[in-house]
Amino acid sequence: MQYDEIDHWIRTTRPDIWRRLFPLHVFYKNVITKKIAENCEFLTCFEETEQIAMDVVTWVETLPEDLVSGFDLLSQIL
Repeated sequence: MQYDEIDHWIRTTRPDIWRRLFPLHVFYKNVITKKIAENCEFLTCFEETEQIAMDVVTWVETLPEDLVSGFDLLSQIL
């Protein structure tokens, strides 16, 4: 699954999280999405896209603010 597939869900349901992820390069968004999908235990209980998007939101909410504020700097490396 690619980040593009969950982007719309996050943008419409959690615009605050979408804005936090916006500066991050798509390469990193795809890596995060892939890792979360690999570790998702409940994909059969929910629609896959929605479940992964909810898990991405949960993950972002646990990050320290100084890490999130560095997403734009990190993305300039690529």
